[in-house]
Amino acid sequence: MRPITKSILVASLTLGTAGLHAQVPLTCQSGAGIDPSNCAVVHYHVKMYRPDTKTSVELTGVNEFASRAACEAALAAEKSRNAAVVDFLKKHEPRLQYQSDQFGSCHCDMTRVASSANMLDDAKRTAERRTQLDILTRVRLRLLDSDALPNSEVVTRLRVPASTFDNALWPREVISPAAEDLASVPEPLAESAAKTTEVGADAPKYAPAAAIEFPLVDVATPKEVIVTRAIAPSVLDGGTESAPGGDQTEPTPSDSGEANAADAFVNYETSRVQAIVRASAQVEDAAVKRSVLEASVARMQLLSNLKLVVETAGPRSALADALRSADAEPARLDLVGKLFGEMVKAHWAPADAKDVVVEIPGELTGDPFGVVREASGKYAAEQRKQALYHLLAKTSNLTSSQLLSLSDLMQSFL
Repeated sequence: MRPITKSILVASLTLGTAGLHAQVPLTCQSGAGIDPSNCAVVHYHVKMYRPDTKTSVELTGVNEFASRAACEAALAAEKSRNAAVVDFLKKHEPRLQYQSDQFGSCHCDMTRVASSANMLDDAKRTAERRTQLDILTRVRLRLLDSDALPNSEVVTRLRVPASTFDNALWPREVISPAAEDLASVPEPLAESAAKTTEVGADAPKYAPAAAIEFPLVDVATPKEVIVTRAIAPSVLDGGTESAPGGDQTEPTPSDSGEANAADAFVNYETSRVQAIVRASAQVEDAAVKRSVLEASVARMQLLSNLKLVVETAGPRSALADALRSADAEPARLDLVGKLFGEMVKAHWAPADAKDVVVEIPGELTGDPFGVVREASGKYAAEQRKQALYHLLAKTSNLTSSQLLSLSDLMQSFL
């Protein structure tokens, strides 16, 4: 019986290994009357690993190229970028077990062909691109949590691959005129045949320039475009950086009720954090500089989670209205004080980079979600707000139920 059992075990392992290798290829289904060797748009599929949920998701509509050569160059660059991320995390976070992305080969893009099973409408294509950006953002935060410097190559290369789809709209070949058409073109006049005309009474009459009127057109800033200031005001006041001519542009929030109301607030505060990171280069104490960078990373994580909470609450919620109304510095700081407490507010817009570090008491950080939800009076409102700051700044995988609970809680603080 022992040899039979052993053979059965070996056969089972062989079949299991074969099943792992027999994965569905990351490619579009052929057909739909398109010649795979001569198609207008080329792309590749990518199965991206999500570090927050430890799952992978296949994306088919996030890149488009005018030629196979351009596609293969972008694919090679993205594979290199992903390999660098995996190597860094395996070295600095071996317990994370971060997995590599999976890439398909460059092939004819069928996602715009109505008869193809891979057809994507605009809504699905937009959803895939948002998913890609969300995953890249979470990977970037994971790298920063693992002590990667914000200006390091492994972080700066983490971006959406460039697309050359616009080039695909142009003709693929230039058509020269026929020889008989060229022969019929008249020869240009000789220079001596040109007739000089003096301006006088016999000169041709033209309508005066004043008779030609062109209406003025007001070009408004699109609602989706948010203009942010790249340097935070408090850091400027501290003298670490200066803007040319003192010009300081406030962000223009979106007026659309359906857009994420946190966009203007998050974009502005992201610029503030970037300015703080740049100012930290002047800090000589290595331990203090490290604390500033860690606090900056925590602030970025908080802003990411804040955006998710607002999306959960809805564009017409009290929380969304509060962020939409915070379009000036006093309003922003007042909102921070309401949500995260006066102690956090004092560190939110530091005049010195090292003042960005927030020290939350240890009794509030052991179970911050429990402290935040405690409503029996055991913790004061200020303590619950500080615990909320710690929770959003240190958690990278909030569940949908937690987001819903936090959206209700944060609206009760307003």
